[in-house]
Amino acid sequence: MQSSAWDCTKPGVRDNRGYSVNALSRSANAGTAYLEPEAFQQLRLVMVREDTTMQALLIEGINAVFAKRNLSRIA
Repeated sequence: MQSSAWDCTKPGVRDNRGYSVNALSRSANAGTAYLEPEAFQQLRLVMVREDTTMQALLIEGINAVFAKRNLSRIA
């Protein structure tokens, strides 16, 4: 998996219950998308083929939407 500026995962960071915490999740907002099962399967296939995460693919897609509209790619 390639590392990028948005990837704030820090090994060893834990919450008060002992769970690993992604630093980005403490400062960012979450969004939800509902996908058809076939689309979700395709997305998972891309994840496996590219050895990446759902988070990375969603950020890539959101930044593509911003770029198409001549907005800053800040996701």
